[in-house]
Amino acid sequence: MRHLLFLTFLGSCLLSCKSENHSFTPIDIPTFSSSELAYPEEIFIIHKSISSNFVSNFFLPWSLETSAVLDTLAQFPGKELAFLQEYLEDDGWYGENKKPHKRFIREEIVGNISTADFPNFQKKGIVVSHTNLRRIPSNKPGFDTYSKAGEGYPFDYFQETNLWANTPVQLLHLSKDKQWCYVLSPYYKGWVPMHDLALVSDAFIADWRTGSYAMPLSDQIPLTHPDSPYAVTGKMGMV
Repeated sequence: MRHLLFLTFLGSCLLSCKSENHSFTPIDIPTFSSSELAYPEEIFIIHKSISSNFVSNFFLPWSLETSAVLDTLAQFPGKELAFLQEYLEDDGWYGENKKPHKRFIREEIVGNISTADFPNFQKKGIVVSHTNLRRIPSNKPGFDTYSKAGEGYPFDYFQETNLWANTPVQLLHLSKDKQWCYVLSPYYKGWVPMHDLALVSDAFIADWRTGSYAMPLSDQIPLTHPDSPYAVTGKMGMV
């Protein structure tokens, strides 16, 4: 009998909830088709001071004296070498298999770097192939726990940015296996695979800084050289 009374009471509560009136405020969301949008047709002239400032910043890794690089390093975005110790002690990084980075894996990555003699390879260089600038000297992704909303794949926290070919850099520190180099780029500092870098001489820099530069207006433009059928694919934002 008590069960019957309970079910009757529960049913009446559900019916009363269902019959309750809720007021909603309508919201108008304007929508537009592409045909309704107006695009500028005139040619925009970029002021010379803006382009000069961009070029100056772009070549900054080559312009800085090697003795001054360490003094300005903290002003650039990106992790310092000290982050490697933080990574070593942090059990909260996950891989693409949704498993935590094992301690022995972290030890292997961090052990490939000698921080005591930083900087051990201070040279001027250039990016020769589109590449990734990484927070650690490894292509192993670092995800936050997959159980958190908006985390896990593909949000790799170890990917700082991309560097397009032709980007000037200053190389600072080489890994023990010579496969990774900590570099200062015009935008960020971090680790780049050594096979995507080349050293440059003062003569090369003088030839490269012509004062006349171009930038692709779209992606996937094949850039070629008379001595080769293919060199690299152009990217928007690439100089």
